[in-house]
Amino acid sequence: MNYRPALDKARRDFARKDPAVMARDCGALWDAAGKKLRLDFLNETVEVSYPDGSPRPRLIDPHAILVLHYLARAGGVRLAGRRISFKEVPGGEVYLGPYYHRVLRPLATTFGARPELFARAVEALGGEGESLGDLAATFRVLPRFPVTAVIWLGDDEIAPSATVLYDATAPVYLPTEDVVVAASALVYALLAAVR
Repeated sequence: MNYRPALDKARRDFARKDPAVMARDCGALWDAAGKKLRLDFLNETVEVSYPDGSPRPRLIDPHAILVLHYLARAGGVRLAGRRISFKEVPGGEVYLGPYYHRVLRPLATTFGARPELFARAVEALGGEGESLGDLAATFRVLPRFPVTAVIWLGDDEIAPSATVLYDATAPVYLPTEDVVVAASALVYALLAAVR
């Protein structure tokens, strides 16, 4: 898939914003001397040069677009402390098929039968355990974009299942397509942590 037009547009939108305001509004740090914003993405520090929008370390295009959208969209809204499902994200129902295949099914099939793997992955990515389902943890995918993975273990009669929850402010920080990218990035980081 060609992400170049979307990446170019994300860079233009990013360049039009005041970097100090972006940093304040999204929980990043602005290094005026180095002309870069610094933020955590999936437990790794990323630096985004301003105004060109180039991330270091280099990210794959969908992740670079995600980070740039997050920086440019942030409005400084405080986390609500109330969780919503993907179905509650505006337009989420349009993406339910891809969302299931990219996010929920890999979570359920990998960790629903092997809870010890989930514990390892949570530790590797700095997740915080939650009392939901049979297994759950919250991860800061981006500074003000927490994502909670919830898994129910399977047995002889019922297949494992999973859901992912977001703070109610998620649509303020990212468009719906990027919510899918953020969740799938987390899932694949969890899978990579146990390989």
